[in-house]
Amino acid sequence: MHVVCWRKSVLLLLVFDSWWSANQYADRDVDSIERTIDKHVLHWLDKIKENWISRPGQPKIFDIGRRIHYLTVDIITDLALGEALGYIENDDDTYGLMSTIQQGNMVCQHFSVIHELNTIFFGLAQLPIVKRLVLPSATDKNGLGKIMGVCDHCSNLASSF
Repeated sequence: MHVVCWRKSVLLLLVFDSWWSANQYADRDVDSIERTIDKHVLHWLDKIKENWISRPGQPKIFDIGRRIHYLTVDIITDLALGEALGYIENDDDTYGLMSTIQQGNMVCQHFSVIHELNTIFFGLAQLPIVKRLVLPSATDKNGLGKIMGVCDHCSNLASSF
């Protein structure tokens, strides 16, 4: 918050508010964040050594971009949900999340440039039949809907305590 004020009490409040907001997003609120990240990075490196080291006469092509996505998804889901989705272990886009995001990015590019399409789609998405056909739901078997289902399952488990 960038406000200049001559009153000391308001200025102190603004400084405290900025400090408190910044601390909300600091890494102190996630238990064992460094240990979790280290665990996944070491597991990722072990999988690279196990599956992707080229041998003489047997070259292997390693797509580091895809594997870093897998590492990132497993770290984020472990920190947020308490358990990784297993992208590193399976060395695969297990729930189709990455492909869904890539397809969605192409669609979003069109919607961000042509605002009329965005308005039309938003209006159509309010209709229940279109919503069921186009938007993801927690009962989907893959993609973003599957991740929504995993989040629902974790929140139901957490609320049962």
